[in-house]
Amino acid sequence: MQAVCNANKACQSDAPTTDPTPSPTTDPSLSPTSNPTPSPTTLPTPSPTLSPTDVPKNIFCVVRDSTVTGVYTNVEAARIALGKTGGYRRMVCEMINGKARDPHQVVSASGVKQHFASTTSGVWNARWHSWRDITPMQAVCNANKACQSDAPPTPKPVEEPEPKCEDFAFDCETCVNKGCTFEPFPKLGGRRELTSIAMPKGMCYKTTKPEFPKVFGRRALTSPISMGGITEPGNCPTTTDPTPSPTADPSPSPTSNPTLSPTSLPTQSPTDVPKTIFCVVRDSTVTGVYTNVEAARIALGKTGGYRRMVCEMINGKARDPHQVVSASGVKQHFASTTSGVWNARWHSWRDIKPMQAVCNANKACQS
Repeated sequence: MQAVCNANKACQSDAPTTDPTPSPTTDPSLSPTSNPTPSPTTLPTPSPTLSPTDVPKNIFCVVRDSTVTGVYTNVEAARIALGKTGGYRRMVCEMINGKARDPHQVVSASGVKQHFASTTSGVWNARWHSWRDITPMQAVCNANKACQSDAPPTPKPVEEPEPKCEDFAFDCETCVNKGCTFEPFPKLGGRRELTSIAMPKGMCYKTTKPEFPKVFGRRALTSPISMGGITEPGNCPTTTDPTPSPTADPSPSPTSNPTLSPTSLPTQSPTDVPKTIFCVVRDSTVTGVYTNVEAARIALGKTGGYRRMVCEMINGKARDPHQVVSASGVKQHFASTTSGVWNARWHSWRDIKPMQAVCNANKACQS
């Protein structure tokens, strides 16, 4: 079959075909149209329509005192959540360009403006007394990233677990003030103290007394001294530092350099000496700033509110309020546990941390 193809002249690429060349077409070329081509339009091309995910959403934040308890994209969802919220101050923040607007202008789907339940026939459950209450709550919303209009709503923040009695084994007074029982570890009756581990000062427990921890030193205790549980701060053991032994260093020999005159080194002026700052905070407001713990304690005694305490500022930060001590040596806590010396009020660290944040953010409280 290859030989047949090779012998056929029509199959040769350079062989002329026997078919005649087709004659040219008789149809003439189209004449030019009399209608001119339309000129380009001067109107701009319309911008593409935003998809539903590109349209900015309104953000509604439910705030209680100094905490954002929920973030929503629907005013009715926020209003219903507010209806289940307690607290001394509460409201819904409607965020406009990342800022909380006037809460009086937040309107429900039925057209009712936000305010007290008694003035809205129960539609709203907001609570404030004046702009002195509103402004701190707006600041809380403005500082919350989830409340910003360009941020997606986040679920309700996870609350930190409250400290347990076992967490206060190093501090008898804090243990007792938390409603727990403290029992110091027994004194060592052996010839040497253990050095292989760092042991806490005692045990702090609620109801069931735990067992003493096993000792991993070189010897076990042979004559422990048992002590009863402590439930009153006044019974807590005190530690006294031993009197330092005389120094073994000989007295320095007289120097050949002349002694500096008293005026050669500048003395700090009273304004150069750092002062301790004590701030009285009620809920989310600093009500007074003092340089004396007693002045702050007396002012706290005249303060009401759901949460209240004195912040002692150390390097611009509020320290643990349990460690703020009166001039008479009583640590800050409830009046019932301090024989009326202190008028502080909190239930847990969930109450303390927001008040510490208020003190830390207040410029007058900075040392």
